Amino acid sequence: QHTLKDQTELDLIKKNTKLVNGEIWCDYPFIKDPACLPNNRASAVRVAEKVWSSLKKDNLLPAYNEQVQQILDRKAAVKLSKQEMEEYEGPTQYISHHAVLKNSVSTPVRMVTNSSFNNGGKSLNSCMASGPNSLNLMLDVLLRFRCRECAMQYDLKKAYNTMRTGVKERHLRRWVWKFSEDSEWEDYAFDVVHFGDCCAATQLEVGKDLTADAGESIDPEAAQRIKDDTYVDDGVTGGKPEQVSRFIGVKTEDGSFNGTIPQILAKGNFKIKAMTYSGDTDHEEIAKMGRNIFGYDWNVPQDILGVRFPVNLSRKKRSVRSEPDLTVADIERLRTIKLTKRNLLGFVNGIGDPLGIGSPWYMKLKLLMKTLYQLETPLQWDDEIPAGNLDGWVGAMTEALLEGVLHFPRSARPGNAVGQGPLVVGFGDGGVPGFGGDVYLQWEVECQHGPGCEGDGDYEANLCMSKCRACPLRGYTVPRSELCGALLVSRLLVSVVTALYKLEECPTGAVMLLDSRCIISSLEMTSSKMLPFFQNRLAEIHENLDIVAKYCQVEKVYWVESALNP
Repeated sequence: QHTLKDQTELDLIKKNTKLVNGEIWCDYPFIKDPACLPNNRASAVRVAEKVWSSLKKDNLLPAYNEQVQQILDRKAAVKLSKQEMEEYEGPTQYISHHAVLKNSVSTPVRMVTNSSFNNGGKSLNSCMASGPNSLNLMLDVLLRFRCRECAMQYDLKKAYNTMRTGVKERHLRRWVWKFSEDSEWEDYAFDVVHFGDCCAATQLEVGKDLTADAGESIDPEAAQRIKDDTYVDDGVTGGKPEQVSRFIGVKTEDGSFNGTIPQILAKGNFKIKAMTYSGDTDHEEIAKMGRNIFGYDWNVPQDILGVRFPVNLSRKKRSVRSEPDLTVADIERLRTIKLTKRNLLGFVNGIGDPLGIGSPWYMKLKLLMKTLYQLETPLQWDDEIPAGNLDGWVGAMTEALLEGVLHFPRSARPGNAVGQGPLVVGFGDGGVPGFGGDVYLQWEVECQHGPGCEGDGDYEANLCMSKCRACPLRGYTVPRSELCGALLVSRLLVSVVTALYKLEECPTGAVMLLDSRCIISSLEMTSSKMLPFFQNRLAEIHENLDIVAKYCQVEKVYWVESALNP
């Protein structure tokens, strides 16, 4: 659901984005006349001089020049001649650009443009509609990825730069650069959509949808996967082995693939950088994909995911850590490193695990962090933590270094699953330190007891998602913590069921289990005599269960004894 403003902007972007002769062409969605932007070349040169000096000081100038040249070589940008600039009569203005470091040997820096560059109190972005957030939810895509029998992943090559723009947009996105110290500043301009433009993200989603619609006759299923199972330029989907084989096709001599997904994407001139799938042994394609998916390590041949626990307490420079991650060899010197609230918070927040597979360990970190805010003498951000708190943090970081990576099966769907789909089972719990929720997927599997079995079948359950929270500094009573755990698991049920509803094997039902009879009784009450804390949270739980009921059958909330509550 979009607001009226967002829907109006989206309609404008859709109107200005067209598929013409196998290419996506974008007229920028201006809501103000760009003629209000003055020619700001002098300001752009001053910024470029600072960028040049900074890159030269950090010895990054050759790598940045190489990036600029690559942009010119693939005709994403062009050099402007004096004649063209003098003859053009439309509005003109300049944008700035700078370097962003990457953790990559082949591409250590990337050129990033800024279309919000201040130009007399205005900017190019302030004259355009940005559109609503049209991205698929990354969590939804990841949850479906885990429930595919066979998974596949692909990456679009220079997705934004695949979409073309016109002459007007060219001269509104001029920029300056020089390749040597003694050269004059030269003028360039973009002929494609670039990431710094506020409308770029929505234009890419509209462009992918147009392309999928144009190629629907090739493979309707693949076209829908392009719409549902992509996140920016990453395609993350799957299905039965025969489906994945059809989507990918065969790798040709030039390194491209001839499956239905590449064929459909070619309708909009989108090119695939690499493709891989569960059990693939093509190490070249696996390496191109980076062996990573949304922050998780992916061992493609064995089809296993992994959560990495990086420990790096160094400061950042240009958004990149100034020192490499610590290793097992550094355990002995952990006590010699100055630990502060600043670098410890960076350590806690530096773990990428949107599914919460490592939640029990994260709870330990959150409680350790909480103790730093309960000290009698408040700590400043860069004050060293007290000696009494040191053992807990050193122990947690030692665990992280020794564990390295927590591996778990990529597929939450058993290979021998039968039936229509999984039963989504949520567990909630709470206590004095904190509260949490887990969601498991229970699948019916082939019976292992032979033809004479008179049982109801065999079942297998796998962890799908987990979240944990520490209680606030003022603390919660146990009933309040239990209630928050119930609320949390109800939210998880909504996330999982709405994401998996698009699967062929969509959820057949959902159930929530709690070990607090008090909370279950509260959910069954209709009285309004409770305090607002309870009323608001109970109401949201009911609303969440009603949302889940729109997608599958929801059972009543059951009690489970604490010993059986995961």
